[in-house]
Amino acid sequence: MSQSQSESQSRPKSAPSPSKSASNKRVAAAEADGNSNPAASSSSKKSKIAGTTAKDSTSNDDTRRILDNVPKIELPPTTGDMKKFNYQEYKARQAAVNQPPGGQVELPVGQENCLAGLTFVFTGILNTLPRDEGVDLVKRYGGRVTSAPSRNTSYIVLGQEAGAKKLETIKKLNIPTIDEEGLYKMIRELPANGGSTAAGKAAAAKVAAEETKIKEMAKSMGVPELKPSSSTSGGANGTPVRTLLWTDKYAPTSLKDICGNKGLVAKLQDWLSKWDSNLKSGFKKPGPDGSGLYRAVIITGPPGIGKTTAAHLVAKSAGYDIIETNASDARSKNVVAETFSGVLDNTSLRGYFGTKNSDVEASKKKIVLIMDEVDGMSAGDRGGVGQMVTVCKTTHTPVILICNDYSLPKMRPFDKVTFTLAFRRPDAAAIRSRILSIAYREGMKIPTPVIDQLVQGSHSDIRQIINLLSTFRVSGTEMDFDQGKAMSKAWEKHVVMKPFDIAAQLLGGSLFSANSKSTLNDKLELYFNDHDFTPLMIQENYLRTRPQLARSYTPGAEYNLKCVELLDKAASSISDGDLCDRMIHGSQQQWSLMPLHGILSTVRPAAYASGAGAGGERYQFTSWLGQFSKGNKLMRYLQEIQSHARLRISGDRFEVRLQYMSAFFDHLYTPIATNGVEGVSQLIDFMDSYYMTKEDFDAILELGVGPQNGEELWKKIPTATKTAFTRKYNAMDHPVPFIRASAIGDPKKERAKKEIPDIEEALDDVIGDDAEDEPENGKDEEEESIDDLAKDKYIQKPKAAAKQAKGKATSSRGKKSAK
Repeated sequence: MSQSQSESQSRPKSAPSPSKSASNKRVAAAEADGNSNPAASSSSKKSKIAGTTAKDSTSNDDTRRILDNVPKIELPPTTGDMKKFNYQEYKARQAAVNQPPGGQVELPVGQENCLAGLTFVFTGILNTLPRDEGVDLVKRYGGRVTSAPSRNTSYIVLGQEAGAKKLETIKKLNIPTIDEEGLYKMIRELPANGGSTAAGKAAAAKVAAEETKIKEMAKSMGVPELKPSSSTSGGANGTPVRTLLWTDKYAPTSLKDICGNKGLVAKLQDWLSKWDSNLKSGFKKPGPDGSGLYRAVIITGPPGIGKTTAAHLVAKSAGYDIIETNASDARSKNVVAETFSGVLDNTSLRGYFGTKNSDVEASKKKIVLIMDEVDGMSAGDRGGVGQMVTVCKTTHTPVILICNDYSLPKMRPFDKVTFTLAFRRPDAAAIRSRILSIAYREGMKIPTPVIDQLVQGSHSDIRQIINLLSTFRVSGTEMDFDQGKAMSKAWEKHVVMKPFDIAAQLLGGSLFSANSKSTLNDKLELYFNDHDFTPLMIQENYLRTRPQLARSYTPGAEYNLKCVELLDKAASSISDGDLCDRMIHGSQQQWSLMPLHGILSTVRPAAYASGAGAGGERYQFTSWLGQFSKGNKLMRYLQEIQSHARLRISGDRFEVRLQYMSAFFDHLYTPIATNGVEGVSQLIDFMDSYYMTKEDFDAILELGVGPQNGEELWKKIPTATKTAFTRKYNAMDHPVPFIRASAIGDPKKERAKKEIPDIEEALDDVIGDDAEDEPENGKDEEEESIDDLAKDKYIQKPKAAAKQAKGKATSSRGKKSAK
């Protein structure tokens, strides 16, 4: 039975063949495209040469025949057939199979833009081609690649371990499915520019319209011309040397020249146009988007996407004068206050630089303050952020702040005083026309796929792309796909990846497939991107994959055994990585072992466990942080229990956990579980015998595991029993195994309290003089101290009596002085 017959039998009779349905759609689209202009005169139709029409028809038939002859593949079943496990056969296959099937193949060479008008979706792990190279191959020849299948998808390039959800969508939409060989056949045989199919004609018409638009944009660019001068006429023939940067030369001059973020630019323009009316109303009218409540706006987004340019163009279009400052120049509180002291109360540049009595024209009464790099304020710039917040609260002129990273903690004070506009990276379609217009004006020939490659490599940084083109223009005027890919790789920006993205790349399978060109350094680079979180993410998610090294084994017991062996190797490598990490972060500080730690903890486990996700599970964030914190808390509980019960037990906290905890749990839980309220006294007596507190009781319940899971068992105790236990325990006094600090005196104070020997008495004892000196006033000191009650510190004189006595003494002294 032929392949086409088997395909037709495997599908329902009501569903047409994928290849034929796709071809019929293209033919119908071509007919619709031919009849889309009914107003065309009949004379123009008659003027067509019959040979040309026949040639187009023949070319169209050839293109359709090529697409129909591309070998299609059947979608894999959702569940594999189970087979009886044979251990001897498994060991023989394990010895023979070390790598998944597939290998390096020679990439095909086709006509220019031969895939124009076709849309592809790659899913699964390809046997002979990494997915990234497959995507580049399609883009090289003018094809379009999307991430998810839809009704506009022309073909699915299917690999192994494809997602179940994508397979369901492909079956539902009945999209033709091919493998790498089918893609290679298309590239080798399809004519240039997609042939005469409807998709090819539509792509050609789109390219022609884009070229016309590019030429118009190039003519409308207001580029300043440099005149020859002594400083610029360095050429031999008197030609001026152009020193103006392309980023300044081709800077946007109007709002329509801004690439991307059109909606956010419109919001900024609306906020600035209504600023004066909102000032009169006290900023109490929020407006549709809530911007009417703020005196200042903050624009945030990655560098090179046009934030500062958008602020300048919006201010100029609204008729505002611009005062621009940089946060790196004005940082501290005093500097910010001095810089803005003359700006906030003025409404124009003449008011800022002139006097109060000078007349100001009505057209120049507007001023806006633009402050760039606000996130550049560091912790050493004391009060700078607070002063800027104060400026945003009290300013009488519009303030536009610009920053790159708004998620920093130091930017949080601006949340309630500024209106946030988060600019995003523009896509390739938004940048393509602008870049092609610049290239056309400079006499450069750059294909559209090359521009898309540069946009992807620079992460949509328009400024970097323009600088790259200006550098390339020195040595050449034409750039092909390979040159663009090499330059974008050399100029590629280092972007800090998120832990989830790193885990997806390492465990996805493409880096470790047989046809992958990724080197060990490329894989280690992912580890060093975040060497703290990457090993934790691998340890958390390596069990959530279906290892691709086990794909060649029969589903069932044989496949499961191979998966267990691979995961065992991954776990052993992670354990070795932990030993290496102890040498790095321990007392030895062996930081030179970081590359080895990256291989043991990240690269090697991912090589064993990489593959598609099991059951479509998503990658989870590491739970080690929470478990580590919980472990420290439980360890503190054990330390407290051991310190309280140490008079009755022997052993450290580890012995308490291993030997005593089970017995403690039985004696604490059994009395109230069996006797209820009557067992409360027995429970408290046991706690007092081991000097346990109520907190120790709760800790022992939390430390229970398995059959002694205290949190679950405690829920079964009646509420009345719990209440009786709490009340009775709080009403009683309990012994403690400690001596109170108040009962122990300070040794230094005790030594100071000792009597100092009297030297005179010692001399009397030596001399033998028993005579006692008589007191001068005839009274003994002891009798005097007894009679003088005022000197007794235990007897206090009433305050009123003391005031009266003081007043009498003052009056008597006054009388004596008068006399």
